[in-house]
Amino acid sequence: MPDFEITDEGILKKYNGHEEHVIIPEHLIYIGTHAFYNCDFIKSITFPDSVIHIWKSAFQGCRNLEEVILPEYLADIGEGAFCQCQNLKKITFPRRLEKIGKDAFLGCVSLEQAVLPDSVSELGQGAFQGCEKLKSVRLPKHLTELKSYLFSYCASLTEIEIPETVTKIGTQTFWNCQGLSEIHLPDGLEFISNDVIYDYQRPRCYFTYRGIRFSGSRDAGTCVYMIANHNFHVNVPITKKAWIISQMYQQNPTEENLLQYLKEEFPNHIKTMIEENQTNTLRQILDIGQMIQKENIDELIRYAIDKKSYETQIMLTAYKRKQFGFESAEEKAKGLLLE
Repeated sequence: MPDFEITDEGILKKYNGHEEHVIIPEHLIYIGTHAFYNCDFIKSITFPDSVIHIWKSAFQGCRNLEEVILPEYLADIGEGAFCQCQNLKKITFPRRLEKIGKDAFLGCVSLEQAVLPDSVSELGQGAFQGCEKLKSVRLPKHLTELKSYLFSYCASLTEIEIPETVTKIGTQTFWNCQGLSEIHLPDGLEFISNDVIYDYQRPRCYFTYRGIRFSGSRDAGTCVYMIANHNFHVNVPITKKAWIISQMYQQNPTEENLLQYLKEEFPNHIKTMIEENQTNTLRQILDIGQMIQKENIDELIRYAIDKKSYETQIMLTAYKRKQFGFESAEEKAKGLLLE
């Protein structure tokens, strides 16, 4: 077979032909490293079912390859195996596939869908990075980790369902996925990188974790840690922290750590909102009710008066009247005057 360099061990080392439609010989077990590297004239490849392994960069740069049906018994796809196959629109994965290597489909800018079988236990770093037209992904239901850069720069990705088995999400996994607006994180998640998604993405993407919804940005990991451990002494912007705490309070208004934080630390957050005139965030929090303790409300109203933040003063006074009432006719008169 002059077009194929094949070893006695069943390794296809090099393709020397120039056919647009390639039929790989029977009984091969391995597609070797760089076997079809930069064969940009190839449009289709037919695999024998005997192929179990596709090695590193085997089809890298086959930029006119349009569709691939992988062999039935394939176990793993090596690093960069189909990297920069720019016209690859469709790929069919076999049901016994176990591993997809690092950068396996990096830069496959025409790929629109990836339906991965449940047999896959590992997706390599950046496996689908830069697949600009990728609209939908079906992830294996037993996957435990989404590695760094896995779907970064997949600008057309509009939704993704993360399996409940996933416990770790790496750096920039969804970086610059501008089509994503909502990501539901599994309850058992133990770690997520702070920069999992592009910080300045517009429209903004939101995460939901254990029923708590917050905007995705460079503090996603810290927010997840705070929610999972009920540790509120973390470095998160005040307004975001207050919003997360308010949702946690709605879920469990008797939780001891939360109540202590509301009493001792939360008033300082409200003061920051008063100083910065964060009226929208303050209104959302006040609408929930009982987020500000009775012993703190008068101090906050006086603080708003001192800062000449009259809108927040009116909001806090109305909140006091609704939640606690006025203690005397004189106080009622003062409250009405403040409004």
